[in-house]
Amino acid sequence: MDDDVDVTLLSVLTRRRSLLERLAANPTRKCDLTGDLDISRSTIDRGIRELEQLDLIEREGREYRTTLAGELALAEYDRFSSRVSDVVDARDVLSSLPPETTIDPTFLDGADVLVSQRPDPERPARELERLVTSTGHHRGFGSAFLDHLVTVYRDAIVDGLECEFIVTSAVLDRLVSRHHESVSDALSTGRVELWEAAERTSLPYCLVVARGERRTVATVLVYVDEGLKGIITNDDPAAVAWAESKLDEIWAAATPISFDGE
Repeated sequence: MDDDVDVTLLSVLTRRRSLLERLAANPTRKCDLTGDLDISRSTIDRGIRELEQLDLIEREGREYRTTLAGELALAEYDRFSSRVSDVVDARDVLSSLPPETTIDPTFLDGADVLVSQRPDPERPARELERLVTSTGHHRGFGSAFLDHLVTVYRDAIVDGLECEFIVTSAVLDRLVSRHHESVSDALSTGRVELWEAAERTSLPYCLVVARGERRTVATVLVYVDEGLKGIITNDDPAAVAWAESKLDEIWAAATPISFDGE
């Protein structure tokens, strides 16, 4: 199928989705569609003509019904629309990332987006705290962090949380200079592994996979100069698999680290 036909198909699906969906539900006579859809007969006529020209519907006796191509096109269009809607929902967080950033659209499918904005700018941070205290294992990459979360992590690790984290050199320096005692307490439990990311690692967001007894959640954290911009969380297995594969890439080039006195 050439580009012109692709554009035409998408345009027709956008305009005639309700008509195609109605015919997918049940074969229907043209005269009955006006009342069912509350649109004019002339609009119905144009829609039927456009859908027939693309072989998305066919006439059988006095009724119109969707073809297999119509059924599949409708399903794919709905998936596409849902994915675009997910991207739009996440735009306030995504807009803070460079345009060349790679985030698989799968991760955004059905994701929950929390933005640090009024009337509740602390909501993303509270959700992170909840993930720390309600799950049993964290694996992630960090290029920034909220200072108070170091204490939250320390307390959770002492209580049994297991962690594997890759951090950038800047984060490592900040941990050493500001939070050495908390990090030492966490490391002394034997439930923490810290790795330093390779210099070439350029992921512009933080990424955490939190595993609990009931579910596993993947989280993208986006920081700006003012602090945490927002988070995107998703517990769909496909989203978690993408996050794990992204972490595997970073881990392959990372170096294990420790602190003096440990």
